[in-house]
Amino acid sequence: MKIVYIAHPLHAGDRIVKDNRADAWQICKAIIRQYPDVMPLSPLQAFGFMAQKDDERAREFCGRLLRLCHEAWFFDSSPWIKGGVAWRDSPGCMAEYALAHEWHIPCRDKVFELGGVRLRGADLRRGSTPRGQTA
Repeated sequence: MKIVYIAHPLHAGDRIVKDNRADAWQICKAIIRQYPDVMPLSPLQAFGFMAQKDDERAREFCGRLLRLCHEAWFFDSSPWIKGGVAWRDSPGCMAEYALAHEWHIPCRDKVFELGGVRLRGADLRRGSTPRGQTA
């Protein structure tokens, strides 16, 4: 079974978008239906109990979880999430992206739509970065 890290924005600027946790939960449900050989590992679910002031500690925990995974799948907030953001605009997701590349963990840019999960385009290759940013 493949363990997949589910990277998804939590914040939009300086505020937590509460619906992002529910969005990531729906994404994980779709993944287990669509990919029976994948175990999704979502830090939004794993660390939902942490206070916002514990952001640095949560990022440390996320890095430790990421190291356990075979792949990392990156998702934007779904279009129906009011105030949601793209993963490329999330400092947390970008930090996870940089770590995944540093540790040679394959990354996939995924889209959640009602009914399932799909690859957005080509896989994110090692050495490639979104929007010209350095990983």
